[in-house]
Amino acid sequence: MKNLRRKRETELLSAAKQVTRLRIVVTALLILLGINATVERAAAQSSPCGHVQTIPANSPPVQYTISNFWLACCNLSFQDYLTSYNVTSAQPWATVTRIGPLSGPDVTSQTLTFDVTGLSPGTYCAQFPASVSAVSTAPSCPGCILSGSATELHQIVVTATPAVLLVDPVPDLVAGNAVKTSSQLQNLLTKGRTVSGIAADGVTQVVVRVDTNYPAHQFALTLVGDQGLSGASIIPSEDGALDLPGNSGFPSGQLTITAGAADSNGMAHAFAVYRAPIDFARPSGSGFKSGTCQGSTKPDDQIACRTVSLQVQDITANSSLPTTSITIVRPPVFLIHGLWGDWKAWNNFAPLVTGKTSVDARFHVERVSYDWDVGSQISSSNPQYTASMSSAKANSLGVQYVTPFVLTQIANAIAKFRAADNPVSLPVAGVQADIVAHSMGGVVTRTLPLQAGFLSNTLGQGIIHKVISIDVPHLGSPLAALLLDSTADCTREILAGGGNFSFRSANLSNAPSTPVSGAVGDMVNSRSGFPAGHITYAVLAGKATPWPRDSTVQAGP
Repeated sequence: MKNLRRKRETELLSAAKQVTRLRIVVTALLILLGINATVERAAAQSSPCGHVQTIPANSPPVQYTISNFWLACCNLSFQDYLTSYNVTSAQPWATVTRIGPLSGPDVTSQTLTFDVTGLSPGTYCAQFPASVSAVSTAPSCPGCILSGSATELHQIVVTATPAVLLVDPVPDLVAGNAVKTSSQLQNLLTKGRTVSGIAADGVTQVVVRVDTNYPAHQFALTLVGDQGLSGASIIPSEDGALDLPGNSGFPSGQLTITAGAADSNGMAHAFAVYRAPIDFARPSGSGFKSGTCQGSTKPDDQIACRTVSLQVQDITANSSLPTTSITIVRPPVFLIHGLWGDWKAWNNFAPLVTGKTSVDARFHVERVSYDWDVGSQISSSNPQYTASMSSAKANSLGVQYVTPFVLTQIANAIAKFRAADNPVSLPVAGVQADIVAHSMGGVVTRTLPLQAGFLSNTLGQGIIHKVISIDVPHLGSPLAALLLDSTADCTREILAGGGNFSFRSANLSNAPSTPVSGAVGDMVNSRSGFPAGHITYAVLAGKATPWPRDSTVQAGP
């Protein structure tokens, strides 16, 4: 009985030893795969993970072969035990191209292919689930069948190849009337807006940002026009020009810039600034120079866009970057109607306006309107009316009341223009507008510079590029004085019946103690024998003293 018990204990001890050996071998096989479960979880939650490969962004597929890695690193020799070995990829941009033999010097080697096309620069953890099986030939456990699985990890660092970006600096990358300095831009890489073009207003600027893997690399920038001129030979008024961030001279089309220190992603950046040409159309003799827009080459006056190119040479690496094209478009055009009018007054303004809702395709055209109802807000007026004032509109009130709302309409429309609502449907940089104004619309336009927001988001230069005025009473109108004469009551009442009120001033219910000038009242000049309206402030451009503005006077559409 004792002998039987000893035999049983010996068998149990032998089995326990075999189980222990089996655990050791399985653990070794998991080590063979390069990772255990605890390490796998930790690697998946942190970076770096596993073996490290660095691949330039958008490069052709790259192959890496891992030869006998686990055996070499762990001083193991289990090749005699292996019966199967399989590795797959857990991501679409990485594949297992080849798996090596189960024995010999190339045991369990594998070739991995990484295609990072389309992946943004950054660090990725590629996962390769693997499984293994083996038959032990060790004397301690002959014939033991072993198996295991784990996930092999590779850290893939996708680095950006040197690339050129055009960035709209408004508003976050601007300080005063210039783009912030290069050292400031280094800390504002997520600010701004990538664009493809710029409006030809002579004021708008875009940041030229060169991203590179190499700090301190120097780059030579050369601006190339579409007339065969480049570098120092370009014409800044026609082609635009380059300068360093923070400067405002823009002397030529040639510049050398240097990349700063690497950021947290290992990328370095060099900066320049391109300023737009003064005008879109370039006169030449009795006509215009020709440009190319979306594949069509025509004189400037017949196309919606033209281009200049930016060539970038990596001086340090003696290599060239792909040429960057900058699309140049016209500034947006705003049509501002006159006294008692509305936006529909421009419906027959051919050829710029081609229909009620259509315009010349070369231009981005907006029709400003200040004809919203204000009759319910008017508590009293000078002169007074017997007719109901319920039909009175903002186009009967003066520039002091109307102009802030016109400025808001223009600023909002410029924002849409920048966001690709333009003839070429591209995101562009642009800060100024061309204005065509009729009658009182011209006085409103001349009053825009007196508004608090006139310089906002314009690099300190104001929102107006050019003005064309049509029948604008720049010096007032004798007719205005006649309409406000005490003998013209009948005429005023007849006009009021059609919603056309002649106010010298009006009081609004939300600010009854602060009268607002009337549109007709603003057109009275001092030579007519009546007190001058606000027209004088608009005429004295650059020298006018703004009238006091009361923040309690608020109304609008």
